[in-house]
Amino acid sequence: MTNNKINSIAKKIFTCMAIITFMSCWDQPLLTELKTNRLEVRIMGTYSSDGSEEWDISDWFLINDDSITDNIFLMDNNYPELFMIDLAEMRISRRRSGGDRFSIYRQTFQIPLRADNSTQNNFFNGTGIVLRNDDVPNDVEYHWVRLYIRKMVFDNAIRYYYDDEELKLLREGQKERVTFHERRVDGFDINLEQLNSRYDLLKRNSIMINRIFPLDVPISGGLVHSNRNEKTVLEIRLNLKNYIKKYELVANDEDNRPYILHYFGFADGLRDVLSGDTVIGGNITAVARAYVPGKTGTINSGSISSGGSGYVIAIQAEEHIEDYIVEKNYRRSYVTKSEKPELPILQSRTTASMMNYYLKFEIFKYQWNSFMQNMRDDDRDNDEAQLFFENEWDNFETATTFYKMPPLATRVYSDVGFSFEDVAPGEYEIYRVFWTGDEYGILPNDFVKLGSVTVRSGETNYVEED
Repeated sequence: MTNNKINSIAKKIFTCMAIITFMSCWDQPLLTELKTNRLEVRIMGTYSSDGSEEWDISDWFLINDDSITDNIFLMDNNYPELFMIDLAEMRISRRRSGGDRFSIYRQTFQIPLRADNSTQNNFFNGTGIVLRNDDVPNDVEYHWVRLYIRKMVFDNAIRYYYDDEELKLLREGQKERVTFHERRVDGFDINLEQLNSRYDLLKRNSIMINRIFPLDVPISGGLVHSNRNEKTVLEIRLNLKNYIKKYELVANDEDNRPYILHYFGFADGLRDVLSGDTVIGGNITAVARAYVPGKTGTINSGSISSGGSGYVIAIQAEEHIEDYIVEKNYRRSYVTKSEKPELPILQSRTTASMMNYYLKFEIFKYQWNSFMQNMRDDDRDNDEAQLFFENEWDNFETATTFYKMPPLATRVYSDVGFSFEDVAPGEYEIYRVFWTGDEYGILPNDFVKLGSVTVRSGETNYVEED
């Protein structure tokens, strides 16, 4: 083959490649578009799937958890105004472990909280914030999505130091600062407090327990993604709206000076935070659901109304409604705190730090002696006591792990009709879940069944009384 022919072929190849590049999306070569992105992931911060609940922070007292012992209400009568989340990556898995990475993009959001309902961010209005991700493998049935959350921050946390002259008094508070997305902001990162048993010295794997990295979210009904569909939506919901509480942390700073921190986190409607607890883990509840736009139906209440206020929820017919109800806050019975306080460092001991240490140590001894007395009353030796303790902890874990958020929920404030959009085909049972007493910061604790419905694609499907 002559050089002229080689050059001619090379020119034709070059011309073809140039044409392909030009015909693509301007500066994006066409070959890169062979990688599709038809899975759309949305994240929102509501119990309802349509964002129908109104903000209900109407009383500053309600947002203060009863575990706070240093009641400085007059000094920090405030609300959080901003929620910040730093998401490192997402994985999707068939079982509650491992998983395929489908988003390795770091994404950060600063989301305003509006107690007066003046602003509805997509995170709270039922639309959801769209996350950046790649597609997942085709035709694989997934049941869990794992969120690797680097930080979660609420603003308006306040730190108090003891007065040097009179140790029973606290100085005027100062706002806590934290690094978020490589800059200093007003707020406190609650991720470090999501360890539910980090300081539990009897739990052998306590150092490995973390509720947030990753946060495992069940996909109700599963997800089977296919590029044959133009788009599939994976909707992830965290229960945040009207589920925020103020907590108290007593600690020493880098100079070993004791201080009290009042900060905001997820409410303890599932795992009750007791007085003196240093961690608040296990209270983040979440659910995900998947659907293919254009291949869904609508649920309409028809002649059946909600029967009263609360939430109307739809769950798959094979599910158990009891898994969506919290009959009471899960409290620790024999799962007693065993956090032995640390002695202040010699060089930086102060009168205040030593008094704080001895007070904590006396409380620790009292709680430990009480726990061991319970063991002796049951005629257990020390080895059996430890085994019993671990069994009690496992039972506590099991009881709280089975709680679920409903895949479909809408807020109702009276006896009214209701509906659900974008519902995947299948058999559903409809319930109204409600509360006794104050509703803010707690989870549903009772229910009544309203009926059942078969959802068919492209149709309005009416609820029928059983």
